[in-house]
Amino acid sequence: MTVNSDDHVPGPSWVGRIMECTRLYRRTILGALYEAGFGDIPINASAVLGALARRPATAGQLADGLSRAKQEVSRLVDTLVDRDYVVRESDPDDRRRLVLRLSEKGRAAAAVVHATVLTLDQRLEAELAGRGLNADQIERVARALDEFARR
Repeated sequence: MTVNSDDHVPGPSWVGRIMECTRLYRRTILGALYEAGFGDIPINASAVLGALARRPATAGQLADGLSRAKQEVSRLVDTLVDRDYVVRESDPDDRRRLVLRLSEKGRAAAAVVHATVLTLDQRLEAELAGRGLNADQIERVARALDEFARR
């Protein structure tokens, strides 16, 4: 934690900074989705859209991959199915199992999320570069955050 030497009040912690960045990403993604006509997407759905854009999955696989409770993911998936972003299909290898896929509307919304994240990532990298970090140093910071998050 950093301390302001003038008044000995703790400054922002790493977690505070990361949470502020998370809020910025969330607000910006939701704003882009709203502007693109997808204003009915729940606040926490962008991660599900991103995961399903990479590959179809079961609700359990989504929950595991997103490190979220299965009940939370199931409720979110129900909402996304009701709003035509996600479709449930029988797994051809095991008809008892349901596989989740993005609908055409879901793919369009996922594309908005992807483009917005790329833009924000570029802004962040430009901010870091503007503060004197070169591409190798920026990559090392990104790897350190990845490794830290996996512990």
